Amino acid sequence: MGMTCGYGPARDRDAMISLIHRAVDLGVNFFDTAECYGPFANEELLGEALQPIRHNVFVATKFGLKSIGGRPVPDSRPESIRQSVEDSLRRLRTDHVDLLFQHRVDPRVPIEEVAETVGQLVQEGKVCHWGLSEASLNTIRRAHHILPLTAVENEYSPLWRDAERGLLALLDELGIGLVASSPIGKGLLSGQLSADMLFGKDDFRYAPLPAQTSGRQLRPRAPHRSNRRPQGHHPRPGVPRVAADAAAVDCAHTRRARHQPPARKH
Repeated sequence: MGMTCGYGPARDRDAMISLIHRAVDLGVNFFDTAECYGPFANEELLGEALQPIRHNVFVATKFGLKSIGGRPVPDSRPESIRQSVEDSLRRLRTDHVDLLFQHRVDPRVPIEEVAETVGQLVQEGKVCHWGLSEASLNTIRRAHHILPLTAVENEYSPLWRDAERGLLALLDELGIGLVASSPIGKGLLSGQLSADMLFGKDDFRYAPLPAQTSGRQLRPRAPHRSNRRPQGHHPRPGVPRVAADAAAVDCAHTRRARHQPPARKH
């Protein structure tokens, strides 16, 4: 995301393509994007960079957030999902999405209807696996009952550990992987930020200081700490059942079986 939006101005396109290729050379094989990153620009960048090596990588993208007046608005109507996937395939220069996430739950559309629509796309061979992002535990259960989820993407890092309050246990129970977003705390744990650093208005971390704090440095609260390690999960921060698990899934096998209807639980 940060290559094209969100973390300041978009970076040089050629430099970012070279960086993506270098990442692949070093063993990175999972790339996660979304139609609303840019919007659209991030998918276009990734499509250009990965086209020559598409068969070597696992690509995830997201539907369900439309940019309206510069603000993200949930939209998971069936016709919108289908249009989003067709547009993402074109921008990504591919004929299938390995892992398709609903970016945010749309309160106007039952999750069962969303799952049915994605299931049709799986049957058509345009989507291999699907997942949810920042969904409630109940929504995850309901969606998984209709079309089994491969992964859930939620923020998880030493600074944001809400996933330990029920989500990790549920994913273990249902056999769903976790894609941990912002595992280094939106850059705070990167070692690249200083106490006096100011973000521009094109950086989503930007927040104007109240008048009474002008001229003073603000110190963040100490992060929530827990000595309890989630049972059955990897001890490295932010990497329990990560995307590598999803990337190991044989997508080609799924595509060969595209004529079969998606599995359904009763």
